[in-house]
Amino acid sequence: IASIGIGVRRWVSMHGFALNVCGDLAAFHYITPCGIAGVEITSIERETGRSVNVKTVAEKVGVIFLGRFDEMLAAKGGQDSVEPHSNGRRRQDSPFAPEQTHLETHPSRPQDFGSTVSRPLDLPSPKIQPLKNESVGRKHPASGVLISLHQPTIVFVTTCTRDRKPWLANGDAHRFLREAWAHSEGWLVGRYVLMPDHLHFFCAPQKLEFSLAKWMTFWKRSFTRLAKNTEWKFQTGHWDTRLRREENYEQKWSYVRENPVRASLVARAEDWSYQGEMNFLPW
Repeated sequence: IASIGIGVRRWVSMHGFALNVCGDLAAFHYITPCGIAGVEITSIERETGRSVNVKTVAEKVGVIFLGRFDEMLAAKGGQDSVEPHSNGRRRQDSPFAPEQTHLETHPSRPQDFGSTVSRPLDLPSPKIQPLKNESVGRKHPASGVLISLHQPTIVFVTTCTRDRKPWLANGDAHRFLREAWAHSEGWLVGRYVLMPDHLHFFCAPQKLEFSLAKWMTFWKRSFTRLAKNTEWKFQTGHWDTRLRREENYEQKWSYVRENPVRASLVARAEDWSYQGEMNFLPW
């Protein structure tokens, strides 16, 4: 229902949290949140059974959070506070000079409830603006994959059929997809699972000059040419996440391989015909 993050930049510590308030949680079924298999994402609306909105929750949480934050700073003797009327900056004799801080919401990032750094004790609680989009999670996937030359780069990808039409899990589509992957240079496909309206697969870079986004576009076009079926089209975008450890690969594969079982399409994962491994991706 919530996540917490911290960071440090230019001598300033930052921390923030994301809180699922309301909205469609379906997109979370296609990813492994935070790399933790078996986690079910929920929201305040779902847990309480009542209709709630971001504006109402933001106002209440903002007051509670800032009040608790000030209490913690006061308990430390105000050592992290800023001199009054200093425009949110420390005195010039301090080696640190963080900017004035506040709790703010980000309409372009609906999953982020707020991001803060140390707020001066003498400032009044800010007016919190409601999010324009009250849905939970990203509307569009983040772009770009960091390719490391010092450790393996294996990326987990999910992409859906256009309008989520259930045409993908069949023998011909399976064959055309493997052929499109085989003739698309740039990235190598490892293990994969096809579902009726989406697919999951792991891939690794083969040539550095090909970005993941360009390669995705290329093989989707190749598939369309091979299939020669106007109904068989993929959505333009996709979801991707880079795996951090070898065990992530095995855990995520074990999880997605069970998708046909969870969808009641087969009794056992090994009975599902539309899965396989194009290339061995060593860690």
